[in-house]
Amino acid sequence: MNETIECFKEPNKFFSGHRRESLVTRLAEIARNGFGTEITMKDVENHVMNVDSLYLIRQNDAIVGFSSYDVLNIGKASIFYLSGIVVERNSQKKGIFHRVNQIALYSGDFDFMAMRTQNPVIYAATEKLVKTLYPNRNSTPESIRKLASIIARDHLKMERFCEETMVGRATYGTCLYDKVQRHPRADNFFDNVLKVDYNAGDSVLLLGGLK
Repeated sequence: MNETIECFKEPNKFFSGHRRESLVTRLAEIARNGFGTEITMKDVENHVMNVDSLYLIRQNDAIVGFSSYDVLNIGKASIFYLSGIVVERNSQKKGIFHRVNQIALYSGDFDFMAMRTQNPVIYAATEKLVKTLYPNRNSTPESIRKLASIIARDHLKMERFCEETMVGRATYGTCLYDKVQRHPRADNFFDNVLKVDYNAGDSVLLLGGLK
């Protein structure tokens, strides 16, 4: 199988007219297939166009997934924020998450990688991309908690963010997935330590140190 991963900087300026409409339509199809829920076109367009960079994943010339990112500069810290990522179901669990993020991380000199998720599988996969991932079962340093709080409140507008646990309550208002994915390394942590309420749309803000 031939796989290519192509990066588009400032996609909002690069894609326009029919090409933009066609791409957003295709990526919305992938998002709905990947999550198993009726994600809106507007939400998909926001996550793929109003970002600093968009990566399109093709297999045998067909788009099967995408990831998008913003660069946040907070104080002296450069944070690579994963705005959105989804792969259609037939291509999941084949290492794409790791490959596309690894390529994207090579695009700059970043101190941290950040994202928010309600998926234990994403947590476990992110552990392999960074040196130290927060939150974890150890206490989180105050500097990390403060940085996470700035990202959550100032950049993501998360009104019910707990700095101690790095969990945002009712972020999405509902579960993003038709069925929550499970992973043996993260299930207990999400369920019993962070007490993520999937049905309420809770999310965990992940902050991974890269240096």
